[in-house]
This record gives sequence, structure tokens and C-alpha cells, in this order.
Amino acid sequence: METKLFELRDTGTFIPLLCIKPNASNNNPFEAKMAWRSGYKDSRAVIVMSLSNPDRGCTIEPYDWKSRTYHAAHLHIEANWDKLKTGDLIDVRVLLGETDKPCESEA
Repeated sequence: METKLFELRDTGTFIPLLCIKPNASNNNPFEAKMAWRSGYKDSRAVIVMSLSNPDRGCTIEPYDWKSRTYHAAHLHIEANWDKLKTGDLIDVRVLLGETDKPCESEA
């Protein structure tokens, strides 16, 4: 499994995210087997949860979120997992074309 932490931003928000990608092709045989047995072989799926508000839950399905912030970020993270690195800032306003310039990081 791969884990990454991101700074999620939107209008008036700062949300630290923990994201986990089950990976059936990693070097750890146990993790690879568990991911494969759970249906994640060749999957782009990523589990997303807020570190600052764990009561919000976590999901592997971007369409489960009732928030545009989480929904847009989740889709972006899945599509760009290999390009993103821990510590990257994800500004939903930029993703949705509301602004060209991402906000400053608070991290």
C-alpha cells in the first residue's frame, strides 16, 4: 500500500488529507495479496480521509462525498496519483477553473 498526505484547499478551507492506494503490484507479498483479494488489481482507486475531521469518514468512491471540495480532490488524486507527492497542495478552486493561482500553503 502507498500512503500520501496532501493539503486540500478551497474557499476558506484547510484540510489535511490521508490517502491510501491499495496496490496489488507492490514489493510486499502480503500487501499485494490483500489488495488483489480485495479487488484492487490494476485499480486506480484511492482511499481518502480527512486527518482533521475523521468523523467525516473515508471512502474509496469519489461520488460518495457530499462536498464539492472532497469530490473534486478525490477525482484529481486518483487521476494523478503517480505525479503527486506527499505534501502537495491541492486547490479545488484551481481544479474547477475558478482561479489560475493556487493559494499559499499553510504547511
